[in-house]
Amino acid sequence: MQAIELNAVITQNHEIHLKLPDDVTATHAKVIVMYEDNTKPLARKWDKFFASKSVFDDDFLAERDNDIPQEREFY
Repeated sequence: MQAIELNAVITQNHEIHLKLPDDVTATHAKVIVMYEDNTKPLARKWDKFFASKSVFDDDFLAERDNDIPQEREFY
């Protein structure tokens, strides 16, 4: 199996037309179409984003407060 890369224009009818090099003698081909997606992602506000992605418990620093005196006594 051989591969070549060709550029093509997509028409208003959603068609592409390809001209293969003269040395291609195959009668069947597999075509993969790669194109840029011009749609823009929806803008989301940061507060909505972080509200939906809760990583920590509500009081995740409570355990840390208990560790501080022990660390100070060590030094």
